[in-house]
Amino acid sequence: MPQFNDLTRELTSFIGGTKLGGIRVFHDFSWADKFDRKTFKNGLRLASLVKSDCPLASVPSLILLSGPSVTEGIISEPPNYALVINIDSYIASATPDAAAAYFTLRRSADTRLEITTVLARDSALRDDVVINHLTSSYVMRWIGANPTRAAEIRSLLDQAERELPPADTNLADPAQAVELLNRLEAVPETLVAAMLAVLTRLANGSAEHQNTLLQLILGTTEGRNIAAFEMGNRIAERIQDIRDALRAYEALINNSTTTETDTHEFIIDNPWLLGSDYIKTRHEQPLSRGRVDSLLEKYDGHHDLMELKSPNHRIIISTSEGATASSPTQFKLSLELSNAIAQVSRYLFLLDRDNQFLASEYGIQNAKHPKAFILIGKSSDCSQSELDTLQQLNKSLHRIEVLPFDTLIIKCDAMLAYLERATGFSDTLVEL
Repeated sequence: MPQFNDLTRELTSFIGGTKLGGIRVFHDFSWADKFDRKTFKNGLRLASLVKSDCPLASVPSLILLSGPSVTEGIISEPPNYALVINIDSYIASATPDAAAAYFTLRRSADTRLEITTVLARDSALRDDVVINHLTSSYVMRWIGANPTRAAEIRSLLDQAERELPPADTNLADPAQAVELLNRLEAVPETLVAAMLAVLTRLANGSAEHQNTLLQLILGTTEGRNIAAFEMGNRIAERIQDIRDALRAYEALINNSTTTETDTHEFIIDNPWLLGSDYIKTRHEQPLSRGRVDSLLEKYDGHHDLMELKSPNHRIIISTSEGATASSPTQFKLSLELSNAIAQVSRYLFLLDRDNQFLASEYGIQNAKHPKAFILIGKSSDCSQSELDTLQQLNKSLHRIEVLPFDTLIIKCDAMLAYLERATGFSDTLVEL
């Protein structure tokens, strides 16, 4: 791995905004040629992982390089700590959690995001991260802890040799791996290389073969203990990642220069902000007339819609701010909110009337009778009397709810606090 200063001397750099967690970014390509904004897919997630792993005395950074001959990995040279990645390979990653997978596979073996975590619990990442990219350090650590495991693996490979289709020419013959298993201590590097080739073949085999491998590892007390510990670390770190994203979202909506586009893009990258009821978000969804900012699919297959305005817009305007008992004539809706209510009322009408259009044109079922959310302003900018008025307004509106942007923070913080209490991860998060 090149030294940090040598590698970055000729690179372009910038300090990432809230969507990159404020991390320092170096790159050797024209940013506009690859991205249409100053972030990239799962960029905040990746930045959070690097920042959480960075030693206290160092400054974290991302080094994004393009081309076929990029040496990837961690550079730890105090006061610099950087993750070097091939941006072309990263963009091509399509795992359910691309950033976590990419970071895991390019970090050293002692990272808290252990692959045993995925083996133990995370089935969504198992095939992409573990089976297809298993690294030698994890194989050797597991086999080396107990000599009898070599025999168990040998049996599995014998079965694979009999039942799997012929291997590609690029993959090792299972018989070679079995022979090398008999000389485990003498040629560990060669053994691991052969084993990994065979395990890659297992990834193309039946689920039974894959599960056999997992059970071999998890069938021991040591394996289960490691997996449970690492699973705890993974959940705790994901909770911390969400908290980091919440703080970035909070900074975004409190910035006076933030636009509707900024908040819309952030929510696109972090759809969990909208709550656990929703499993899919369709942004800029066309209707028979016009388009909605977001069409939200619920867990039961029905849909709601969301209209986003600016967090810097007023919600309720009163001429006697702070008064405990104001005349009703001193309150009015802001122009932006009035327009938004009229706009979403029309959208609701169109969805009720033309829901078959969405079904036939876009395959969207159960879009009739949705509820509409308007995200606008911040409750922290409202007086108590204005908040009381907003509460009454929401009670009177039919199928429309007005939500200040910072309400999402309050809801998510409450959800995370409950999750920490229920799982006992509060102390772990303090350590992180």
